[in-house]
Amino acid sequence: MAEHDPLQSLLGRQLWRAASIIKADLAERLAELSLGGVEASIMIVLGSQPFLTQSEICRRLNINRPNMTLLAAGLIARGLIEKAAADGRHQPLKLTAEGATLAAQARERMVLNDERFFGRLTAEDRKGLQATLTVLCYGHDNSGRQPAPPNDLRLGAQRG
Repeated sequence: MAEHDPLQSLLGRQLWRAASIIKADLAERLAELSLGGVEASIMIVLGSQPFLTQSEICRRLNINRPNMTLLAAGLIARGLIEKAAADGRHQPLKLTAEGATLAAQARERMVLNDERFFGRLTAEDRKGLQATLTVLCYGHDNSGRQPAPPNDLRLGAQRG
């Protein structure tokens, strides 16, 4: 007889467990590039939308501002991103040539990670899961409205 798991019916717990497993696998893949998941996400976003400011990246990726400052400084020190020329006090960021190469490699690893964990799902199931996660994470159904999640859901938020 199979052992009963009293947590299996709790969706939040199941999602947390799945995310932990998926995140650990992705961390291993990105470690080969000496990147963390948030660093890779920043670079991929800048690769698709260069000249975003740190504040814009914070909003898009739900990163706390102090964490973003440290992350950007680290990526700049490694020569992966650089500050673009700007007239105002907000300096946009862009990938360097080395950063663009590494961002593409990071994205490939993220795709492999997705395939490993979601490849068994049908296209319809993947689409449904993506829609559900969009509602859970952003509070909308692709209608264009995208309210920011509560502060305690931002990446790097400290728990009391």
